[in-house]
Order: sequence, then structure tokens, then C-alpha cells
Amino acid sequence: MNAPKKKIYVILAFHAHQPIRGLTDKLIKTIGDPKLSGGAAAAGDIFPHEGDEENVYQKLVRFSRSTKIPVSLSATNETLFQIRGSMPKTYEALKEAYKNKEIFPLYTFAHHTHMVLIHPDEIIDEIKLNREFLHYLMGVPHPRFRGVFPTEASLDSDKLAGITQSKVAFVVFPHLDPSITKYSLQGKGDVKAFPFWIRPEVLAVPRHFSVSEGIIKLLMRGNPEIAKSNGYPLGDLPVFPEEYSGKKLPFPIRKEDMINEYAAVLRKAVEEVPDKGLIFYMQELDPMGLGGQALDVLQESWKTVRDTDGVELRFATPDEYLAEINPKDMSLPKVTFNQVSWMPDTRAALRVDGHYPPRGVEEFKGVNVPEQLYGR
Repeated sequence: MNAPKKKIYVILAFHAHQPIRGLTDKLIKTIGDPKLSGGAAAAGDIFPHEGDEENVYQKLVRFSRSTKIPVSLSATNETLFQIRGSMPKTYEALKEAYKNKEIFPLYTFAHHTHMVLIHPDEIIDEIKLNREFLHYLMGVPHPRFRGVFPTEASLDSDKLAGITQSKVAFVVFPHLDPSITKYSLQGKGDVKAFPFWIRPEVLAVPRHFSVSEGIIKLLMRGNPEIAKSNGYPLGDLPVFPEEYSGKKLPFPIRKEDMINEYAAVLRKAVEEVPDKGLIFYMQELDPMGLGGQALDVLQESWKTVRDTDGVELRFATPDEYLAEINPKDMSLPKVTFNQVSWMPDTRAALRVDGHYPPRGVEEFKGVNVPEQLYGR
């Protein structure tokens, strides 16, 4: 008899907040002073403009339709308002995709406000405004399990009342790493591949770190000039963890190389995740304006991994996943934490207060990176 296949759930989710292409030009036309408008134009959109029929949102719909993989999307009200006003065909395409359950709604904070800047009562309002736009203005079907992606996957335990009072079933939670996040575990369980409780009625569904962040590293290496314009000086300073130990990662790389390297990341994740575990991909929809390229790499890479021997990959929506595993029947642990975020990631952050090395770097200029820079 053939050995039973290992079953792995896969959720592909995206977050949209970036302003629509061309919006800057529209605003510039309202400026009466040519000196001001000239300066604004020089500092306008740095990415190519996209049309109403060919943009990353339309491509997301086509991705889901052609692969027959449902995708989840969290989009701020600011983004949705702009799409409705500037890209009516895209707006209708998104409505249709939601209706056909090709896109599953993940709620988010309506105005992309960071957790540290708002009160629990404001969190309730932010989620409510986002929910109302989706269901009352767009006609999006209500999910069975309400899920929230808080801005930058950032959560503060002192403000979780805003989440629980919003009747949320689950939140998208960053990958837990004890070197950068202080937390305690009550009970036993794999908090990287299975959900866990953060409140009696609120589940945390963990984002898979390497699968989510690995694609960004490849986009940067494939498009080094765009990466530089976004604050990642490839070739001038170390950007990736490997470069801090003297290793040089080649760039630019071809699209075929990106697909092959990302497929290797996926194979490693599939191998490591236990039976009935979850690979939750959560990433910006249009990182550095390269969302279309990211979707291409995702599609081709998963295509090569889908037929892995001995493994059944179950691409699902959060509704389907939670209904099938029935978490209330599972002995899931509870995690207690202070603050958590999806930062740091796999590349350096050049901020106004200094150079922040990426996750994976233990020491930089005599500083214990996990403990002194990122410990919460």
C-alpha cells in the first residue's frame, strides 16, 4: 500500500495600501503655481503608470482565475476609494472576484494606522469602516470567520480589546522568533505551522516568514536599481543577512533564476511543515511597484512544487482552512506577548535613526542585534 500523503494547507494573502499610479499627476494639475507644480512633478511617481485594464489588481484576479487558487486580500479604505474613483473597471473586476470567491476578504485598519498610534476604541472604528466599505459599498460576501491583518502585522497586547470587541475570529500574526520577541507559551504546539490563541476567542494564524519574505529578496536582486530607489543600496552596503558575514549574493538575476530560487524556498518549507500544518504567505501586493513580477514568480514557482511526491497541497481561503481544522476541537496553545511586528525582515532598514540590520544578523558594530535593536 502507498504511504498516506502529508497534507499541507497553503493560504496566499496580500495587503494593498499603495496609492494608485498616476494619482500624483492628477493632484499636480490642481496646483496653480508652476514653480510648485514643477517641483511636485519632479518628486512624483517613480514607477510606470498603469492603466485601468492592466494593473496589479487586475493581475491578481487573473492569477486566481488561471491557477484556480483563491487569494485573500486586505485593502485599506484609502486604496479602495481611489480604485473606485480612478479605475472603475478594476473596481468592478474586484467586486466580481469577491462575489465569485476568487478573492477572500481580510479586514485591515481602514487608514493604515499603526497599532502604536491608536486607542482600542479607534481600532474598533478602523475595522468597522473597512468592513462596511467591503460589504455595503462593494457587496462583498461576509466571511464565516472574520480575519484581520493589522497594519504591518503589528500587535500590542494592551490594545487587543479593540480586536476582541470587533468580534474577530483570527488575526494574521508575525512569525514568532524568541530572539526578537519575548513571549510565553501555555500548552504545547507548533506556533510556526499551526494557529494559537491570543485571547479566549481570538486565534492567531502565523505568517510563514521565509516564504513571505523570500520573494522580496529575489525581487530586489532582479531589480537592483528599483531596490536602490527604495532605500536598499545593493552593492554599496550590506543589505541581506548573508552579506554581513562576507558572502556576496549575485545581482541582477534573471526572472528564471528568481523562479528557481523561490521554488527552492517553497520546497524547503513544504519539507519542514508537519502534516496538516499551514504555509501562510502574507506580503504587500505591490512591493516596490513590482507586484506583477511577484505574481509571476509566485505562479511559476508554486507550479513546480504542486506535484511534490508524497505531499498534498491544499490551497485554501482562511474560511476553508479554519472550517476544516476546527480549531476549537484542537488542543492549541495560548501565547502571551507584549508587542510584535513583522519587522525586522530579510533586508536592512535604513531609517532616520540609523542602520537596522535584517533578521539573521547576530552582531553589527559591536551591537547585539536581536537583543538591543529588536527585543520587545
